[in-house]
Amino acid sequence: MPTNLYGKSKIISEKFFRLKKKKYFIIRIPAILKKYKDCNFINNLFRSFKYKKELQLHNKYNLFNNIILEKEFFKFLLNIIKNEYTSGVIILGTKKPISLNSLIKIFENRFSNSINIFWKKKKKFGFYLNINKAIKHYNYRPLTTKKTIKDYIN
Repeated sequence: MPTNLYGKSKIISEKFFRLKKKKYFIIRIPAILKKYKDCNFINNLFRSFKYKKELQLHNKYNLFNNIILEKEFFKFLLNIIKNEYTSGVIILGTKKPISLNSLIKIFENRFSNSINIFWKKKKKFGFYLNINKAIKHYNYRPLTTKKTIKDYIN
């Protein structure tokens, strides 16, 4: 159960829609990577490598798939609009999650440099999303995490 007001309001909203007996889709989206970069984890990594800034990160070996390219998100929305699916909560992300350590290596290869990264003690949160329901029930065809990152930073 969420501990902050934002999380609690999401749960209350979802319960409201379920009670209405109407068709609904609650789409939980990760960081959307788009042409005009926003302030998110991947963009922060991008800037850190580009400008050779130090980074502090957690959970070196935790799996990461908490991203989606903007065009992939819109492609999924069109799929939902065009097809007759059952109502539900849908979690989007990428397939074949990679560790944060592997993610850093992709950036090192792209920028042909490395930066100082301070790996802090583990925190209890991670960046892995289970997208199996979206794939199985909503015809979601995600890119791999590695391809998504490479498409975004190149």
